[in-house]
Amino acid sequence: EGFERIAFGPLLAPNISFWEVYDADMPVLSQSDFQAILGVGPPGVPESSAWSTAAQDRRRLSAWEDMMSHMPKPLRQLTKKGQAQLSRLANQSMAAALYTETRNDSLLEALNVTSFSVCLGKEHGSEGYFIWHDGAHRKKPGLFKHLPVVGRHTWGVRMTGVHIGAGSRGEDYQTNDVACLDGCGAILDSGTSLLVMPRIAAERIAKALEAGGATCDNNQGVSGLPHLHFQLGEHGFSLPPEAYLGTIIGRIPKSMSKWWLKDSHKVLVCGLQLTVLTQEAETQFGPMWILGMPLFRQYYVNFNLANASSPLNRSMNLALAGKACEPADTPKAALLSGERSARSIDAAGESTAVVPAEPQRFRTIDASMLRVPRWATRAFAGGIVHI
Repeated sequence: EGFERIAFGPLLAPNISFWEVYDADMPVLSQSDFQAILGVGPPGVPESSAWSTAAQDRRRLSAWEDMMSHMPKPLRQLTKKGQAQLSRLANQSMAAALYTETRNDSLLEALNVTSFSVCLGKEHGSEGYFIWHDGAHRKKPGLFKHLPVVGRHTWGVRMTGVHIGAGSRGEDYQTNDVACLDGCGAILDSGTSLLVMPRIAAERIAKALEAGGATCDNNQGVSGLPHLHFQLGEHGFSLPPEAYLGTIIGRIPKSMSKWWLKDSHKVLVCGLQLTVLTQEAETQFGPMWILGMPLFRQYYVNFNLANASSPLNRSMNLALAGKACEPADTPKAALLSGERSARSIDAAGESTAVVPAEPQRFRTIDASMLRVPRWATRAFAGGIVHI
C-alpha cells in the first residue's frame, strides 16, 4: 500500500491510500491515451468490492477442495499445488478486505465532494466534463428530473418499460416492447463505453430494425430510425438511434467476446450495426442494465451524495444536455436527430414539437478499444447482483 497527494484543479486530497502494483500484464497501458482511472462510486464501494473478491476466492477454494475429495489419492497429490495457490489467494483477499475496512475515506469523501455532474460532448472528438460541487440542479430545478438511488454501493435505479418507437423525423414507427415490463435494475456508469443489456433485449431491437421503417439516402443520410425509450424511477427518458447503432471496426478482444451477440457485426439497416454489449445478471429489481457513455452524451447527469454516510438519501438529477454540455434551457437543445426536422423532447422523454434537427452522429466503434469496468465483469460473472 502507498499514500499520495491527489489534486484536481482546486480540489485536494492530501493522503489517499492506494495499492501498489508491482507486476501486471496490461497491454492497455501502452496502447491507451488515458493516464488514470478515477473512481467516483458512492462511499463504501472499496469495502464492498474487497469483500466480494474475498467471497469469490473462498468459493473457488471450496469448489477445488470438494473436487479433490472425490479424487483418487495419487491424483490428489498432483493437485495439491493448485490447492495451495488458491488457499494463498483466498487468504490474501480476506486480509485485503479486512484491511480496506480500516482505511481512509473514499476519493469523493476525501475531496469533500457531495455533488458532482458528468456530461460528454455529442460531437466526434469533443470533450467531456466533470463538474465538481455542482449546484445546477438546485439553481434550475425545472430542467432536471429527480431520481432516488436504490443501489447501496452503486448509482443504481429502477428501470421499466424499455421500448423502441417514434422515428427520427416524427413519423409513426411501430412501437416494440424490448424489456423491463416487470422491472429491471440499471446502473448509470460513465466508465462503460456502450449500453449493456440482456441478450434478449438486443435481439428484439435487431428484429424490429430488420422489419423496416427506416429510409436510407446517400445524399440525405438516414431517417426514420426509432428511439430507445425507458422509465427510470417515475420519469421517462429517450436515447437517439446513434446511442445503439453505428459501425463496428477492429478485432473484438478475447476477453470481450462474451459481451457481444454472436452476429454482432451483422448489418441491420442502412449499413449500420447494433453497437451494444450484452450480458446476463439478475438484480433485486430484475435483469441488470448498464447505461454507459451514450446516456451521458444525451443527458447532463448530476450525482448527489447528500448524507454520505447513508445510502438512502443519495439521488441523481438528469437534464437534457445542450451543445456546450450544460443543462439545456429549452428542449430544442437536445433534439431527436433527423434528416430535416425532428420532434424535440423534454426531460421526461415526451415529444413536444417539430423543429429543425441536427444531423445524426452515428459513430464508428473500434471494438479493440472498448472498456468494461472491473466491477461489471465481476458482477456479470456471478449472475446475481445486489446493486
